[in-house]
Amino acid sequence: MELKTLPPSVWRDALVAEDTEAFLSAVRNYLGPVPTPYNKHALVARLEAFLKKPETGDAQAALLDSLDARILGALAAAGPCSEGFLRELLADEHGPWELSLRLANLRDRLVLFRAPSSSGPILAVTPALAPRLAREADLRGLLGCSPWEGPPPPPGVDADTICAAASILFHQDGPLRRDGRPSKRVRTRLLSLLPELAGFSPIDGRLVSEGASGDPEARRAAPEPPAGFSEAAGSGGSDATLDALIAGFRGAGLLIPAEGGAEGPDMLRLADVAEAWGERLPFLLAEAARELSFRPDGDAGPPPRPSLPERARLLESIAAAIPPGAAVSEAGFRRLALLSIEPRGGAGAARAESCAEALLRFGLVRRTASGIVRAAAVRRAPRIAPGSGVDGEKNGTPGSSPVGASEDAGPSGPVLAVEASHTLRVLPEADPAVRAFSGTVGRLESRGEVWSCVLDRKSVRRALDAGLGSERIVRTLEALSGRALPQSLAFSLAGWEKEHLSVRLYYGYVLAAEGPARTRAENAPSLVGLRGPAVADGAWLLRSDDPGEIRVAMERAGMHAPRIRRAEGLLGPRDAPEGRETPGGPVGDPGAPADRPAWSRLLDPAAAVSGEPRRSGPSEIRARLRARLESLDAPEGRRAELADRIDRRIILSEDQLTRAETDGPGLEAGALDYMGKVRVIERVLRSGGAVLEILARRADGQPELCRVRPLELEKTERGLVLRAADAEDGSVRVLSVSSMSHVKRIKTTLFGD
Repeated sequence: MELKTLPPSVWRDALVAEDTEAFLSAVRNYLGPVPTPYNKHALVARLEAFLKKPETGDAQAALLDSLDARILGALAAAGPCSEGFLRELLADEHGPWELSLRLANLRDRLVLFRAPSSSGPILAVTPALAPRLAREADLRGLLGCSPWEGPPPPPGVDADTICAAASILFHQDGPLRRDGRPSKRVRTRLLSLLPELAGFSPIDGRLVSEGASGDPEARRAAPEPPAGFSEAAGSGGSDATLDALIAGFRGAGLLIPAEGGAEGPDMLRLADVAEAWGERLPFLLAEAARELSFRPDGDAGPPPRPSLPERARLLESIAAAIPPGAAVSEAGFRRLALLSIEPRGGAGAARAESCAEALLRFGLVRRTASGIVRAAAVRRAPRIAPGSGVDGEKNGTPGSSPVGASEDAGPSGPVLAVEASHTLRVLPEADPAVRAFSGTVGRLESRGEVWSCVLDRKSVRRALDAGLGSERIVRTLEALSGRALPQSLAFSLAGWEKEHLSVRLYYGYVLAAEGPARTRAENAPSLVGLRGPAVADGAWLLRSDDPGEIRVAMERAGMHAPRIRRAEGLLGPRDAPEGRETPGGPVGDPGAPADRPAWSRLLDPAAAVSGEPRRSGPSEIRARLRARLESLDAPEGRRAELADRIDRRIILSEDQLTRAETDGPGLEAGALDYMGKVRVIERVLRSGGAVLEILARRADGQPELCRVRPLELEKTERGLVLRAADAEDGSVRVLSVSSMSHVKRIKTTLFGD
């Protein structure tokens, strides 16, 4: 594993720019007395040479504990980053106060250093120590990785599920209620044919489908959950996945308004999207659903607005970051998402958590007894059709759409069978675009390894209303089945289309002109682009819903623009139904499947750097240093300060105990020296890097000894009052200076806060 850090020159410049008193304290601690006059650059060079010694690197590595190793793992993945990002990354296990103290301690130990950047101060690993400490970075521990054996579990929602759900909604009357959720009848139908939308039972791991007897073929074909698998906890009930799927349809622009203001799937648009995205389609809908409900952090500022395909590729890369054959913990998956979001910061944890929830909601990653693992690409088992050379599991390779592209550009072998009984049998080799087309022309009746879709007058009428013609349906079915269409079905399709076209219903603005105005309407160049099909002699449906545009075109044609008339005889423009003016633009090019984030490759076994096992740990080294300290003939004050430095792990060797120069007696003031106490407090407030040990009287008169970090010295009616944070838990305390019997400064960091 490699620890990404900044160039050595940046480290040298950062040390030179440090506060002189803090810098000299660090030099005295590691190198001993500083001769005067001194040169800062020369002292930095000596410090760098000291850190490059193999024994120094080994001692630094041996003094690391598990939290230190996880912080180094975070820096290996993220590179130099802000202290706030590291706190956010570990916030679910450690409070901000604890992490701030630990990061300050790592700076004192010269493991990390702070450098300026365009976005603010950042922390990075000291370049001289990076090669040695890389062997100790624990990225797997940061993510809570554990082994996962066996095949990946099936996804909760795959492209097959999406196409089937859209087909069911398409062939139902009024499938969605006013609140956007499916009606009870449609919900029952959906859960009967798509039991995965009801999820796995957390008790026995079986598929459940509430309120429906279910389709026997679908139940037989449904894959058994792998060992250790359980439904995602806290998903909001059995309808959570179904609601998220419909929200994904809406967010991706795959729902269009129908008569009465109801919504229904746009199957032609779905076929185009399915052709472009292939088996990766669930990531697109998961991101579309996530974006509808996402609320960024209040102080994050306006987030960047990449396109929907780019955001979907981010979800794809987060799922791909889970290493193969491994599971990550709940906290680790949140950290994995946070590490994958670029640029780091912005919406921060809120966006990472919403991405993780979207992947779990759609079942693109699954919870197991071992942790969270990446799901397979499809629910059906991989299968190769005899003689076709078509892999049943395409793993995201886009197919060839018979709806959005030429009908001659079909798959290499038959992917469906057309029966004389007007039934379509969609084979497992069919790609999502083929399934979207089949679900458009036929009504889905059963779904297992093979889909069964029935073509009747009602289903074909819906397909014709959607924009398909009988000739196109026939050519596409023949191309996909590899044989001529049964004569009875071809005859039925032609008859149903003729019956369908015998009655036409138009919506929009109609221009009616008579006499000389009709001649102008037929020949005016300004109306050529607006004039649609003729609905009667001298009457045309216009291709614009903008009254202003229509009036301008009529005036340019030399025609007066009368008031618009409604069917009920009232005057005034007719409002377009909601959603008509924003029918949803193209989703965009999905591009190649998203790769794993570069940092996630550090989790691969080949990327791990195996060093020699540790001969001793932090506690053993500190015990040896304390024993050596006891044998030294040193004053009690120096002995106490060196013992404190051993506990803070800034003493690396026994030789350092004799050459390290302590800061001498600390600043302190007694009860009668009121101004002395004020000066001690003000000195610590200015310099930082220290706590105050205060002996004060409580309200009941009893003495109390506490250690605090001063925040503010405030003047009140009762005199000066110190607001300070408790050194242990960070809680804020308010202490009156007059009640303090004794105040003493105790240095806790070399470089300050």
